[in-house]
Amino acid sequence: MKFNRNRRSPELQISSAGMIDIVFLLLIFFLVNSSFRPVERQVESELTDPAARSTSLLEPLIIRLQENDGRFEFQVGGHRFPDRSKLRTWLADWPDLEQRVLVVGPSEAPVELTISTLNDLRILGFKSIAYVPDRPSVTADRL
Repeated sequence: MKFNRNRRSPELQISSAGMIDIVFLLLIFFLVNSSFRPVERQVESELTDPAARSTSLLEPLIIRLQENDGRFEFQVGGHRFPDRSKLRTWLADWPDLEQRVLVVGPSEAPVELTISTLNDLRILGFKSIAYVPDRPSVTADRL
């Protein structure tokens, strides 16, 4: 039996005109049925005006608890505060309450002092507050 190899098979052609209609119908369906959550409507864009904020969202305010002569004091940048009341007074005029605040303290710091500091920050109106334990530096013999 001999097969004719020169014979071309008919090519199938698919019309894509109907597919375009279906794609547009799906697009309209999803646009009409989508809804934004109320929280997303209230978010202000910080990308349009970079000078809108005085501080960056990426730079947290770091409050360090440090031991000095047997007492713990607070350090924020170059400022030192001997007690919580002075720190609280200084932070009462802070311009950006949306800025993230990190309280960094050693494990030797009294728990009451750390928790009361976090509570003071919450009362002052800061939205994002976290405690970060200060790790001792790794010495060469521990490597």
